[in-house]
Order: sequence, then structure tokens, then C-alpha cells
Amino acid sequence: MKKSGLLQKCAECKIKMQLFWEEKCRRIFYATRQTYQQYMTDMIMLVLNDPQIMGKDVFGYDRIKKVMEAVGDKYDSYYEAMTLNPEADYLRSKLDDAIRRIFKQGKVEDKFLPFEKRYEWLPEVTYGLEKK
Repeated sequence: MKKSGLLQKCAECKIKMQLFWEEKCRRIFYATRQTYQQYMTDMIMLVLNDPQIMGKDVFGYDRIKKVMEAVGDKYDSYYEAMTLNPEADYLRSKLDDAIRRIFKQGKVEDKFLPFEKRYEWLPEVTYGLEKK
């Protein structure tokens, strides 16, 4: 008995639809991430230039540019902490160490929240091992 090409076409269509939706979700995720990054950048610039917040020591364009470039560098340096890549747990620890030092300098170390609390929705890095 001759097989109909309908099943093959349905399978191909299903794959195409899955790829379409995966790409659409990836683009939405990327656009959302970029939007919030830009929004946070805008808010940081406004705060650094606001005399009601910064007093007489407001930041002008040059200082804000320097800060924002450094923020970008730090973002890139620590981004892998947000992933499940092998370096993630190390970077999470380094990020906590740096932030803990800031809290310690302000004598408010007891208010420090570790990475797992600040980003409780991120999965723990387990290297594929079952957690006991």
C-alpha cells in the first residue's frame, strides 16, 4: 500500500511551527532584556545627576559616561553568574564577596543578602549532579 505524504507534511509543519515559536520567544526575551537594561541605565544616569539625591556632588556627562562604561564592564564580567555554565558558582561567589565588602564598609553587613536570596528564582549550579 502506498503511503500518503500527508503524515510527512504534518511532521515537517510541526517542526517549522516549533522553530517559529522558539525564535519568537528568543526575540521577545532579548527585546525585554535590552529594554530593562536601557531603562536601568536611564535611571542610574538620572539619579547620578539629581541634586536632591546626590547633593552638590552631581555627576555630569563625563562622570556618568565613565560610570556607565564601568557598569557595562562589570555586567560583562559577572554575566556568567546568571547562567548554569561551569564558572557560574565561582562568579556568584566573587559577586557576593564584592558586595559584602561594600556592606561591611557601611557597617551594615547584617543587611547583606547572598546571591541565592537576591536571585532566588535562578537555579542552583549543580553540574548535573543530584542535590542531596
